[in-house]
Amino acid sequence: MSTEVIAIVVSAFGLMVTLGGGIFAGFAWVVRQMGGLRTELRGDIAELRTELRGDIAELRTELRGDIAELRTELRGDIAELSADMTATKVTVARLDGLVEGRQRLILAR
Repeated sequence: MSTEVIAIVVSAFGLMVTLGGGIFAGFAWVVRQMGGLRTELRGDIAELRTELRGDIAELRTELRGDIAELRTELRGDIAELSADMTATKVTVARLDGLVEGRQRLILAR
């Protein structure tokens, strides 16, 4: 083999080693950056979870208060309707008693 061929082979080998080293270094840099991003993302996700848990707890408390308020309001409305119904029954009974000898206003079932 001539010295020129040997020089070309050695140059090609050197170029391959240089390119391979550059590619390896670039790949190592990308892996390191991804590791940093992963750590950052884990921190952000943990922060969001904590925030969401707090928001959910706040909403639950608010909803429980609203439900309790609605129950109290409905119980009051039901009691009022019950009193109105009782008054209506008393009024109907009085009308029934007044109409004893005459034509009845309300037919018995």
